[in-house]
Amino acid sequence: MSIVLSYPVWFLLFCIAGGLLYAVVLYYRNKKTSVFPQRIQWVLATARFLVVSILLFFLLSPMIRRFFRQVEKPAIIVLLDNSSSIPLNKDSLFYRTVFPAQVQQFLDNLKNNYEVTSYLFDEELKENNHWDFSGQQTDISQALEDITVRYANRNLGAVILMSDGLYNKGINPYYRAGELQAPVYVVALGDSSRPKDLLVKDVMYNQVVYLGNDFPIEVQIEASRYKGKETELSVIKNGQPVYTKKIQIPNDAYSFQVMIPAISADKPGTMKLSISLRPLEGEVTRVNNYRDIFVEVIDSRQKILLLAEAPHPDLGAIMQTIATNKNYQGEIGFLPQFNKPVNPYSLIILHQIPTASNGGAQIIASARTAGVPLLFILSSATQIPSFNQLSVGLRINGNRGNMDEVLAAFNSSFSLFTLSDQAKRLFPKLPPLISPFGSSYETSAAFTPVFYRKIGSTTTEQPLMGFSNIHGQKTGIIAGEGIWRWRLHNFQQQGNHQVFDELITKTIQYLAVKEDKSFFRIQVKNQYWENEPVIIDAELYNESYELINEPEVKLDVTGENNTTYSFVFSRYANMYRLDAGRIPVGEYKYSASTMMGGKTYKKQGTIVVKPIQIEAVNTLANFELLRSVAESTGAAMFLPNQLDELQKRIEASETITSRSYSQKQLRDLIHFRWIFFLLLALLTLEWFIRKRQGAY
Repeated sequence: MSIVLSYPVWFLLFCIAGGLLYAVVLYYRNKKTSVFPQRIQWVLATARFLVVSILLFFLLSPMIRRFFRQVEKPAIIVLLDNSSSIPLNKDSLFYRTVFPAQVQQFLDNLKNNYEVTSYLFDEELKENNHWDFSGQQTDISQALEDITVRYANRNLGAVILMSDGLYNKGINPYYRAGELQAPVYVVALGDSSRPKDLLVKDVMYNQVVYLGNDFPIEVQIEASRYKGKETELSVIKNGQPVYTKKIQIPNDAYSFQVMIPAISADKPGTMKLSISLRPLEGEVTRVNNYRDIFVEVIDSRQKILLLAEAPHPDLGAIMQTIATNKNYQGEIGFLPQFNKPVNPYSLIILHQIPTASNGGAQIIASARTAGVPLLFILSSATQIPSFNQLSVGLRINGNRGNMDEVLAAFNSSFSLFTLSDQAKRLFPKLPPLISPFGSSYETSAAFTPVFYRKIGSTTTEQPLMGFSNIHGQKTGIIAGEGIWRWRLHNFQQQGNHQVFDELITKTIQYLAVKEDKSFFRIQVKNQYWENEPVIIDAELYNESYELINEPEVKLDVTGENNTTYSFVFSRYANMYRLDAGRIPVGEYKYSASTMMGGKTYKKQGTIVVKPIQIEAVNTLANFELLRSVAESTGAAMFLPNQLDELQKRIEASETITSRSYSQKQLRDLIHFRWIFFLLLALLTLEWFIRKRQGAY
C-alpha cells in the first residue's frame, strides 16, 4: 500500500509551510494566549499546524494505492448428455439407476480441489441436474459453444463430456472442441457394439399432396444380426392396413429400401400413416420399429401463368416444377402476343416485367383489379423505376441498370410457410443470382423476406426474395434472375430437385391460396413437433374490417381420447395470441369461438403434434468421434467404469492449476472517515483547551 499524489512530492513543503505559518500567526506573541503556559501553547499550535497542513495536503488529491492478489481455482465443467438414445441399449438399467449416482460421487470428489459445475444438454444446454434421458435431439457442438462463451476469460481447467457421441443437430463437435482452449475429457456412454435391432431408418414422402392423387412412400429399413429371419412391413391408414410386405433378412448387416407405390389421398385434411416393422425376439429396443408420418391433403386445382418478355431458362425450371404437380397447370406467354384475360389464373409469374417500354403494365393492372396474386422475377431487362411505381412493398433506389451477383441468406424468422431442414441446409450453398444493384432496398412493413442478399461474405438486410400483402393483394418478389442454376445445383448436390421444387411449390401455394375474408380468422400450423410450443394467433374484424380485440376468444382442444382442454387467448397488440405450450404427440381437433355484435363466430380445424424419433434411429455409440474430440484437445477418452482413473488424470495434470491475479486499487484518501474524525478531534482539543484557559 502506498500514497500517490496528483502533484510532485515537493509540493508537500507548501502544505507544511502553510500549516506552520498559520500556527505561528495564531499563537506567536498573541496577547490572548501569551498568558498560557508554554507547553499549552505548543499543544495548541501543534493541533492547528496539523489541521491546516492536512487540509492543504488534500488539495494535492492524494490517493491510496493498494495491490490485491486473488487466487481462482480451476473450473471443471461436466456436460451430461440427456438424449434418449443413451438408454436404448442392453445397459439401460445401469444408465438410469446406477451410473447417475456414480457420477454424483465423482463430482463430489472433484469439488474438494476444483470449482465443479455440471450441465445437462440435448438440443440445448440446461442448468438442470435431473438426468432423465428425455432429450429428443442432440446438439453437442452447441453445448461446447455455450461453455466457450460462458467461461471466456475464466480459469477453465477442463471440460468433461459424458456422451454417446451421437448428434443429430448442429455441426460436428470435433470442430467446436478446439475453441474451448481447454482439454475435453470424454466419458463414452452407450454401446459401440452392434446390437440386435430392426429399425425404420428413414421415410421419404411428399408432405403436401392434392385430393384425388396417389403418392408413393419410400421406406429405408435396416436389420442387424437377424440373418435368416423374417419380418413384415405394414402401413396403417385410418386404422386399416393399406400395404403389407414380408421381408427376408439375408445377412446380419442388412439395409434396403421399400417403395410403396400408391397411397390414395381421398380426403382433405391431415392424413396420418403409421409405418411399422413386426418386432423380432431379442431386439435392443422396439421404439425404432415404428414411424408415424403426416401428410397434408389439399383440395386445389389451379392455373399458373408464366409471362415474360423473352424466353429464359428460369421459365423452364419453374415449369418443370409445376409439371410434377397434377394440381397445377402451367402456361407460358410472351409479350406483346399475350392477350388473354387474367381471371382464370390463380397466379401470374412475371419475368423481366415491367419492361423498358412499360410492357406488361396492362396485365399488372388487370391482375390487381381481379385480385390475382403476382410473382415478380427481376432481371437485367426489368425497368426498375417502373417496378418501384407499383408499390408492392419493395423499392430499389439508385439503380442505373447495373447488376450484382448475390447469394441467398435464409431469414430464420420467416414464418409464412415452413421449409424443411434439408432445404435450409442447402440454401447457403446455392449459386448466386444476378440481382439489380441498388444504393438501398426499401421495404414496407407489409414485406416479409425469405432470403437476404449476401454479397461475398457479407449478409445485408436487403431482401433477395420475399412476400407482401397490401390491401389484400398478395405479391411475391425474387430480386434476381438465374434460379435455374438453383435447380441444377440441387441435383448436383443431392441427385434430385427436391429442395428447389419445395421452394417453388410452397411459394405458389402461399400466393395462390384464396384470401380469407371472414371476420374471425385463426392462424395455426397444421403440424407441430413435440418439442415446440403450440402457438396460435387469432384475428377479429368489425364490419369495417378493422382489427379489434375487445371480445374474449376461447379455444377448446380435444385429443384422440376425447379429453378436452380449454384455453383463453391473450390480447396481443390489436390481435390475439395463445401459447398452449408443448402438448403430447397426437391428433387434436380444435374449436375457437368468440362473440361480436350479438353474433357467435367459430373456427374449427385439426392440428397434429408429431413425434421426434430421430434419437431412436441410431443407437450405436460413436466412440471414434468421442476419441477424436478428446485427443484433439490433448485429453483422453474413458469408459463409465473408469471415473476414478479420470479423477487421477485430472489431479495429475500440470495445466489444471489455480491462477493468481494481481489487482491494483486506487482510492481517494479523503474518503477515509478516520481522517475526518482526526481533524475533528484536533479542532475539538484546541477549542476545549482554549475554552478552559479562558481564551474564548
